[in-house]
Amino acid sequence: EFKIKQIVVRGGAQEFNYLLEPETNLRGRLESELKGKKMVISFDKERIDSLLVQNNATSFYYEYDDAGLLKGKNIVKGNQIILIWQQNKLESAQIYGGAQGRYYPQKSK
Repeated sequence: EFKIKQIVVRGGAQEFNYLLEPETNLRGRLESELKGKKMVISFDKERIDSLLVQNNATSFYYEYDDAGLLKGKNIVKGNQIILIWQQNKLESAQIYGGAQGRYYPQKSK
């Protein structure tokens, strides 16, 4: 039985929120994005185990409250971004090499 253990994408790799947040891929929401020059997606038991983005790694993450309203946007940049999953839930996000981050709260109307 053949199972994919790893996917490597080189040259302008991009990932949108259906990988990071499969349960929140709803219409009308802004898509979170993760991109860089190289991306390595590792699997364990057919589920994402880790995701490594290298060289100009950038993450745009849109945060929503329990009612589905936009709370804000987080932008993170670095040489590497590493996401680790435990029991099918995102456990940690690590940024290395010139790490920068900024949170932009949603303005009230």
